[in-house]
Amino acid sequence: GQNYPVKSLTPMGAVRKTITEEISHDFPECLPTDYICQTDLSKYRTKYVKSSLTSEKGEVTDLESELIKSMQQHELITKNVDTTLEQDWKIEEKLADKIAYQKFTQFEFYKQWGELKAYANEKGISIVGDMPIFVSVDSSDVWANKGLFCLDSKGFPTEVAGVPPDYFSATGQLWGNPLYKWSEHKKQGFEWWINRMKAQFTMVDYVRIDHFRGFESYWAVPADEETAINGKWKKGPGVELFNAIKEALGDDMKIFAEDLGIITPEVEALRDECGFPGMKVLQFGFEAWPTDPFYPHNFKTTNCISYTGTHDNNTTFGWYADAKEEARDRVRRYLHCDGGNVSWDFIRLAMSSIAKYAI
Repeated sequence: GQNYPVKSLTPMGAVRKTITEEISHDFPECLPTDYICQTDLSKYRTKYVKSSLTSEKGEVTDLESELIKSMQQHELITKNVDTTLEQDWKIEEKLADKIAYQKFTQFEFYKQWGELKAYANEKGISIVGDMPIFVSVDSSDVWANKGLFCLDSKGFPTEVAGVPPDYFSATGQLWGNPLYKWSEHKKQGFEWWINRMKAQFTMVDYVRIDHFRGFESYWAVPADEETAINGKWKKGPGVELFNAIKEALGDDMKIFAEDLGIITPEVEALRDECGFPGMKVLQFGFEAWPTDPFYPHNFKTTNCISYTGTHDNNTTFGWYADAKEEARDRVRRYLHCDGGNVSWDFIRLAMSSIAKYAI
């Protein structure tokens, strides 16, 4: 008779069949559409595992008792998992109910996201998604495709991603993501990347690829380094990757290239050869005026996106308040304003530039 918040309940449809059989024995009226609280679920998990071990072996060892205790505390079965249950059980069988729950939550998310995207598109609104170039070492992408990443025999990175020392950081940035083994991607016709991009475009209308320069050259740091200082530049896949993606998915993909940071002529050439619009951040344009490429009168092409700022910037109002007086004076003169409504002035500037897009 006790009430629980929905977020603390597990759908019966996501519980392992053998455990639902135990529950149904006590509660015949229970349906797959019903929910069970974590306390009761842990109780039935414990009952099932203990009865299974006892029936098979006749007794429960200390190790198995430790497993049962961890289940009672609703912890993941990870410690000594290969020796805890019968050797012929696969890992997906040992953790079937937890795997099913993750599948259920992902199913619900993508279902709801699809409904949201369809609603936005019906209203004439397009969604821009941000896709990082690298993925996490503990991601399903790495776990299921170890041969496509720079890993050792135990699955740990041998080299990781980052950027070299610059004006902002004397030691660079050590991101820690495992690097791609591009030679293996090429052997497979860049299938993993094609599938990744295809999945992205089911969720969004435009994809902004973060750290685009890494496709031309990327900073590789030995995994045992504590900073990014001792890395080195290595060549990326270049236009060959994007040609493969275009051949598989078509030429009409709406991709934005995040081309900020250490950008060389080679990176610009790759961006332009692919036909991707680059980014023009207006806040930067008034700091190195009048030669800065982000200054609107220095835009050389319409194939770009004019940004007031990005997630790495201060707000326009905050930036203006903290900027040097020389930059503030340039803003007032260029926009013919007094700076009192600078956020809207920058929006007007972004939309009135020659850039094809404004964000």
